[in-house]
Order: sequence, then structure tokens, then C-alpha cells
Amino acid sequence: MYKIMIVDDEQLTRTFLKNIIPTLHPKWQVVAEPSDGEEACSMLATQHFDLVITDIKMPIMDGVALCEYIHLNFPHIITVILSGYGEFEYAKKAISFNVTNYLLKPIVNEELKTMLNEIAFTLDKKTTSDLEYLKLLQLSSKYKDEITTNFLQAIISQSHVQIKTLFPLLYQLDINLMEEEGVILLLQQSHTAFSEKNTLENLSLTKLLIYQTALEVLCATDNRVLLDSDSNTLIYLPLNQTIDLKKAVYDIHNCINKAFTETTSIELITYVGSIESDILQLGLSYDNSKKTLLQSMFSTTESHVLFYKDNLYSDHINQMTSMISTLGYSLSTHDSITTKLMKDNLLEFSSSYVLPTTTTYFCFYIINYLCNYLSLDNLNLAGVIDLQLGIDTLENILNKPIMDDLAENKLVSKVKVFIIEHYHEPISLSLIADTLSVSPSYLSNLFHKSVGQSYVKYLTDVRMKQAALLLRSDKKITLEEITKKVGYISVKHFSYVFKKYFNMTTSEYRHG
Repeated sequence: MYKIMIVDDEQLTRTFLKNIIPTLHPKWQVVAEPSDGEEACSMLATQHFDLVITDIKMPIMDGVALCEYIHLNFPHIITVILSGYGEFEYAKKAISFNVTNYLLKPIVNEELKTMLNEIAFTLDKKTTSDLEYLKLLQLSSKYKDEITTNFLQAIISQSHVQIKTLFPLLYQLDINLMEEEGVILLLQQSHTAFSEKNTLENLSLTKLLIYQTALEVLCATDNRVLLDSDSNTLIYLPLNQTIDLKKAVYDIHNCINKAFTETTSIELITYVGSIESDILQLGLSYDNSKKTLLQSMFSTTESHVLFYKDNLYSDHINQMTSMISTLGYSLSTHDSITTKLMKDNLLEFSSSYVLPTTTTYFCFYIINYLCNYLSLDNLNLAGVIDLQLGIDTLENILNKPIMDDLAENKLVSKVKVFIIEHYHEPISLSLIADTLSVSPSYLSNLFHKSVGQSYVKYLTDVRMKQAALLLRSDKKITLEEITKKVGYISVKHFSYVFKKYFNMTTSEYRHG
């Protein structure tokens, strides 16, 4: 049994967590409930704790100071912080003290459960041998499901450390996430609902209800329901040649939308990302689902299911982003002339290009972007909408490095070298971009422009040529071994990609 200390100056929060935690995970027990950091410190000296969950803002000694104290004196104790929507910047200060995770108030049971599972997973590994632990996992499909969800979540959030940790487990547990292709769907309430429901509480509740509805509707299917960092509901839809993408997406949307509207009378929109043939590139599908949402501000298509189209309204989006960025800079430098000019330009842009039904969403987008640009905590003006959605993609465009041709050629060469050295590992474009300190969108565009093919196509070329070499040079090597050596998880998926690439099966190629 693992022991938890709850630190919060609100009695209601402490009571809620004490009662709910044992129902979410049987290995956890709340054994202490101090109301501030100072009281918590005295308990830490006399009792053993595995986990401390602490509020950020408390009297006497706040959560950041408590995390620092634990980090210095009890480094073995895992710490998690609780924060409200307006406290995120403040909560960031605790990251340097090895805080494992943070939970947003109001607390979502599913998020709390996921966190408890992950921490119990970590503690179990410390006390159990790897072999015994794997046997324990194999006894229950529940744990396989959790590893699968955590792996997909890591891809969406671009958590490279977690991807590298979980990737070998997929092999060992024989988990097949993608036979041929896959796509990410993003579910959100309609733009009309954003206008009508204008409180932060309504937004938080709506997002929770969308997630719970999707879980209930899709519980008996192969589709995975995820949450992104903004609590938006995502669905991973695996594809093969027998699945009609359009029909599958509409079936999912109609089932979830029907159940959701019966409860809330709010319509949902499903934004479909790009189809990817590599499980590690699903992050790109997720990014493109967010781009589909941005494209919807300018589209006259009256549909509750929108599919990603490359470069659609890219000029509008780039122009909008440039003006908002310039406005943010002029506000930060107190340039009143440029500020007025950009405001006028945005008003003209809105009247010329933004659909009347999405004008409120457009305004919320601008406000939220400026709050992030200027590091403002107060998002009251933004009302219901949490418009962090899509900003990362747009900032990648804004942060495009200025390079000459020689520097760009060197950068492309580094990408090629990285791929050749790591093609057998779980690599992604975002990992390479992080390694080279550039944005993924810039690197993707530069690579395609310089090489004449996408990063994914180039990586597939390298993997397929190496697979072909192994098939012909070593008649004894198994297909399972080749699959692992060239960076794929599933033999079935590898075989699909190989046949699509060479227009013949692995057996035909080996004996040809």
C-alpha cells in the first residue's frame, strides 16, 4: 500500500481526495491531510510518504516552497501540485524541484486515476524485478490498455523520454497499435456553443462531458480516447484497407454527437487530422487536426465533420498570425501607433475573411494569444474558450529561424545523419527538431524543399532499404527480428508498409 499526504487549505478538497483516491486505485491510501506547508513539513519528519499532493496557493507556506523543501530533504518522495486555471504560470516555478505532475482544479477523476496509475507504475518498477513485473502485466489486459494509452498520450504530447521508455514494452507485451495506417480526430463543441456558453466553468464541464461521452460510446471498440494538454478529447482511429475512412469517422461522430446532444443540447464538431502510416508520426496527425480547426474559421462548409486539407487557407492563417504577433509586440513595447494599426487591420481582416458564425471564436483566439504572448494570467476576457489550441503550430511559423542557404543545407544533412543513425529507434520529426533546436514545422518545410520528399518518406526509404538488405543477406533472420531492427513495432504493420513500398511481399522479395 502506497501512502499519500494531501496538503490543501480547503477542507472540501482534502475530504474529496481522501474519499475518491482509494476508489480509483487500490494501492493508494491517504494517511495525512495537513492544511498548509508548514504543518506538512513537521509530518514529513516523523512519517513515511510515497506521494505528496499539494495545492499551490496556501497561507503560511505555499506549495512551491513545500516542493522545494521536499526536493532538498526528501528527494525520494514524489510530488504533484494542484493549481487553478489562473495559476499555471505560478505553478511552473515548482518544475525545477522535480515535481512529477500537476492537476487542474476542478479535479477530473479520470486524470487523477491516470496519474495514480502512472506513479504506482513507477514505484512498482522500483520494487519488482523487470521479469516479474512483465509477468504481472501480462496477467491483465487492463495494464496493456494503460500502457497503450500512455504511449499514445506520450506521442501526442511529444514526451520523448516516455516514448523511449514505453516503446520496448510494446514489443515485449505484443501490443499492436497500427496494422497499416492511423489518424487522430479532435472533438470540440461547435463555434455557436462558444458564443452561447460564456463561462470558464461551462467550458471545463463541457470538455469533461465530451471526454466521458466518448469513453462510454467507444468503450467496446478498438479506438482509443485521449486528452491533450488543454483537456480536448482526441480519438485515435486505426485504419486498414477494409475501413472506409469517411464512413468510419462519420459513424464515430454521429454516435458521440447523438449521446452528447441528448445530455447537453450542444452540437459537436469533429476535426480530422492527416492519415499517417507510422505510429510515431501520430503527433503530426494531431497537429493537423488542430490546423483543421483553424481552417474552419474561414470555411463555408456546413458540416460537423471537417477533414484536414494541406495548405487550405494557409495565407489567411499566416496573415492573421502575423498581425496578432505584431499586435502583441506593439503592446509589450507600448507602441500605440502600431497597436492601433494592427487593431484596425484585424477588424478589417475579420470582416473580410472570418465567417460571422465564427467571429466570437476569432475574438477569443486573439485574446488568448495575446494573454500568452504578454504572460498575462487573467483570461476572463476570453470567457469560455481555452484557445491554447493551435497556438503551438502558429508559433512554430512565427519562430522560423533565419538561415542562409549554407546553414540550411547543413541542417538538412544533420537530419539525414540522425535518421541513418537512429532509424531503428522510435524517432519522430519533433524529436529531431528538439535535438537541432528548431521548430518541427520549419524543419518539415525545409527538408521537403531541399530533399524533394517528406521526412516520413525519407525515413521509410531508409528503413525499407535496410529491411530489403536484411531479407536478401541473411536467410535465417526472422521477420520479427527484421521488424524490430528497422524500427517497427508490429510485423503486420511492417509487412503492409513493405508490400506497399516494393509492390511485393517480404517472402516474394526474399526468394525473388
